[in-house]
Amino acid sequence: MRQTKLQERPAPRKALASKCFLFPFLIMLLWAIRPSEPKVALTEVQEEHIRSLTVGMGLKPLCLVAPFFGQTSNNILTIGKLLKLVHEEGKNRTVGLDTEWTKWYQLHFDPRSDVILSYLPSGDCEKTYDGKSAFLSPGWDVTHLVDFLPKAKYIREAESILQSWPHGKYFISVHRRDLDGTCTFFAKCAKMKKKKCMYQRDPKLKCSAEMRLQACKYEHDTIPNPLGLPIVLFTDGQVPEKDNTFPLRFNSSTSLLVEMWLMVNSRVHWGNPRSTLDITVASWRHGLGMEPKACYDDPQKIVFVA
Repeated sequence: MRQTKLQERPAPRKALASKCFLFPFLIMLLWAIRPSEPKVALTEVQEEHIRSLTVGMGLKPLCLVAPFFGQTSNNILTIGKLLKLVHEEGKNRTVGLDTEWTKWYQLHFDPRSDVILSYLPSGDCEKTYDGKSAFLSPGWDVTHLVDFLPKAKYIREAESILQSWPHGKYFISVHRRDLDGTCTFFAKCAKMKKKKCMYQRDPKLKCSAEMRLQACKYEHDTIPNPLGLPIVLFTDGQVPEKDNTFPLRFNSSTSLLVEMWLMVNSRVHWGNPRSTLDITVASWRHGLGMEPKACYDDPQKIVFVA
C-alpha cells in the first residue's frame, strides 16, 4: 500500500526529470552486478583438448545435442559412431556433448580425453548432430565400439556376478527382443520393397529372412547347444510364453550395462538382428576376439550375433 501511494503522488516536474535521467544508469548498474551463471568445471585433460582445438591445430569438435534417438543402446552406438568419425583421419579431434548428453554419458561411461562434457551451448563446433541425425549418419564400422566400454564399476559388477555362478563364463546367453510386436514383420524386410522396410533391407544378404525370423521365435529347445552348456535368458518380457521355456533367466534390478556385459562374456550369444542392444554386445565381443559367426553389419541393416 505504501508503494501505491508513492506512485499516485504527483512528483515535481524537476524531480521527475532527474529520476528519468538516472534510470538508465541504474539499469546498467544492476546488470553489471547480476549473479553470474554457474560454470561447469572441466578436467585438466578436457581443458588441454580445448586448447589443442582452438590454439593448436584449430580443429573443432563434432557436437551432439538433445533430443536422444531411442534408449541406452542407441545412445551408445550414437556416441561410438561420432568417436569413430573424429578419429578417422588420425587427427586430434573430439566429441563435444551438450548438458543432456553429458548427464546421460556420466551415468554410463567413465571420462575420456576425446569426449568433452558440457561443451555446449557455449562451445564452437565443426558440425552439430542431434541423436537421430548422428545415429542414422553413414560411417558404421564393426570395430567402432571396441574401446568404448561401460563404466569400470559396471564391468566389475558383472565380473562379480559371473564369479558367483557355478558355471562362470561357460554358458550360452540368449537375448529375446520382440521389439513391441514388430520383430516378425521387419525380419522379412530384406526381401521386401515396401517403404517401411527401407532402413531394414540388407543389400549384402548376409542374413537370410529365415535366420532373422529365428531370432523372433527363440525358445530353449531351439538354441543350438552341442556342448550342453547352461542357457541363460535375457529378455524384454514381451512374449512370456516363449520366455517361460527357459529354465534359467537373469532377473535383476541391476544396470542394463551390467546385463550387457554378462552377454559379452558368454561362450556364445544369440541375439536379435534388429536390436541395437545386440549390435552393441556384438561389437564389444568383436573387440574381445569373440567375433560373431555371421550377419554382422551396419545397424541400419541386419546383424546376427550367434
